[in-house]
Parts: sequence; C-alpha cells; structure tokens
Amino acid sequence: MSELIRHSSSTVCSADFRYVKNLAMRNYVGYGDLCKELARQLPKWFGRSGAVLTDSGEGALMLALQHLKSLNSGQSEVIVSAYVCPSVVNAILARGLRPVFADVAANSLNLDMGDVRDHRLTQQTLAVLCTHIGGLPDDIHAGMQFGIPVISDCAQALGTSIAGCSLLAFGDMAITSFGPTKFLTGGLGGAVLCDERDEGPVRRLAMPELPVTEYQEQGFVQTLGQHVSEMNAGLVLAQLQHLQNFVLKRQRIAQKYDEALRAIPGVTLPKMLANAEPNWFRYYFFSDQANEWQWRLQQSGVDARTSISHVMTDYFPNAGTRTELARQARRVVSLPIYPGLTAAQVARIVVALQRSASDQMGAA
Repeated sequence: MSELIRHSSSTVCSADFRYVKNLAMRNYVGYGDLCKELARQLPKWFGRSGAVLTDSGEGALMLALQHLKSLNSGQSEVIVSAYVCPSVVNAILARGLRPVFADVAANSLNLDMGDVRDHRLTQQTLAVLCTHIGGLPDDIHAGMQFGIPVISDCAQALGTSIAGCSLLAFGDMAITSFGPTKFLTGGLGGAVLCDERDEGPVRRLAMPELPVTEYQEQGFVQTLGQHVSEMNAGLVLAQLQHLQNFVLKRQRIAQKYDEALRAIPGVTLPKMLANAEPNWFRYYFFSDQANEWQWRLQQSGVDARTSISHVMTDYFPNAGTRTELARQARRVVSLPIYPGLTAAQVARIVVALQRSASDQMGAA
C-alpha cells in the first residue's frame, strides 16, 4: 500500500521564515517589531479596527470573554455548539462562566440558531459563540439579531467569508488561532480582533504586567499575561501572504471531492449558508456507513476520520442530549484537505472514494 495520506498537516515552506532569520543577531525573541507589525496587519486583512496578539486561540477567547464579563457582570452563560473543541470549553470555564450547549442544524455541524433562540437564551446569557466548524460559517447574521454579544471564533475559519466579507469582521469581537495545524500557522499564538472601543481594554487585559505606578495607585490588578514571540509573529506575517492561495487550493480540492460524492447514494454533503465562501479547513460529509467509509479509505491509504471535534454532551451528561447532533455526529466522514496535498494525492483520494463507494454497494 502507498504511504498513508495524512488527515491534516501544517503548510510551511522555508521562505516563510524570512522575517525571523535575523533574530539571533538581534538577540531578542520577545514582543517586538514583528509582533507590532502583525498586530497592525491583521485588522487591515480582516476588516477590524484593532488586534491584540495572544499566546493561543484559547488565550484569545479568554480575553474576549473576560472583557465581556467586565461589561456585563450580571451574565454568566455562554451559548456554544455542543460540537466543539475542548479548548473552547476550557476558556469558558476558566473565566468562571457556564457553557450552554446548543444543537447543530440539520445536515450540518454548525450552530442551530433556532435552538439558540427558542431554548438556550436566558437573562444570564453573556454571549453567543460561533465556532464555524471546519471553516463552514455559522449563521452569524441570525445570531447578531438576538441582542446578545456575539464572538466569531475563527480558529478554523481564517479565509472564510460571507458575501465577500471575512468572518473575522462579524460580531462584537472575533478571535483566531495560529496553532500548529491551523489555517495559518505560527507554531503557536492567536489574536483578538475588535473595534476601537474594545481594543484598549482588551490590550490592557492581555498585558503580562501593568506599570508600577498603576499597581501603586490601584493595588494589584489581575491581567491574563499574554506573552507573544517574535518568531511566531514573523512566521504568521509570512503566512498571511499565502492566505488567498491557501483558500483557493482548498476550494479546488473540495470541488473535486464534491464531484466525486454527489452521485453516491447515501452520502449527504453539509448544508451551506447562502453566499458563504468556506476556507475548507476541514472537508466532511455524512453517511450512515461512516465507520465503513473510514475503514475502506484507510485501507486505500487515506487517513479519513469519523470526527473533527467533540460531542460535549458526552462529557456534560447533565446538559441532556441534542437531537440533531446525536444523529449527525455518528455519520461524519472527514477527508484530508490542506495546501500541501499534491495533485497526485488528491487524485488518489478521489479514486479511493469511488472505489469505497463501489465496494460498499457491492457488499450490500
């Protein structure tokens, strides 16, 4: 069998390190000129007034939540999809808040805004968190109609847009991650993107320490101490230049998968929001034979997966069940999709899909 095609991978080339090659001569890797330049560039790229760099996507979410908490001290609940990464729930709990898990929409892994509206909103709701699973956008416009702060969590959705507008431009604030396998990678790091009214308070909250005079005048003030490295910021700056190419390559790969899967009985492609242009951070489809698909694809050298996140109601039994998620989560099949895939590898995956479908129909 040919070498296994990995499910996910970073996409980094030697030229991406051009911003950081002189750091040894400068003998400084803390927060410096490259960090400041990245903080200037991100708002320009994604339609915001300001950006605050963080040590991770989780750190960015904690900053955003803490800022909202300071503005709305009477609210303590954060509505989030029940299909979400544990680091999202970590950030909510770390700020002393309670996650409220909403169902996913039909034929999707995205947040069901009808369930949010009808069953999850309370007087205690601090924020609605849109996580755009796989880079396919939540219906964030609907979420913004509830009169509740909305955070656009774009850890998986850099490069995704709705009607040509970046998802990072929507909501009261947006966050993203530059982790090892994220859309743009710096190895680690993240950012809060916000408007002018919020940038100052969020930046202050992110500081590792305040000026001595402020401690002397106010007593000890807790911040969240977000240390950021020149090395990581420089790598993200270089990767920004690839953003559109990364999106286009993923979209072309997704189109080939769509063409292969549309005619296969029993396969459902995820429901897409109108005017959405996903970055295809993850490509997935639904089938009642998800485990069979995974096994056959892996036998063909394709590292397919049957999950791209976590069912949080499995870990929080008191939260109850979410009907649509309980049905959909066991039907997920996720395929490799990243810019480092060669044309030959993509062709192998398409052939493996066709062969797997044929073998399943023959076995039936």
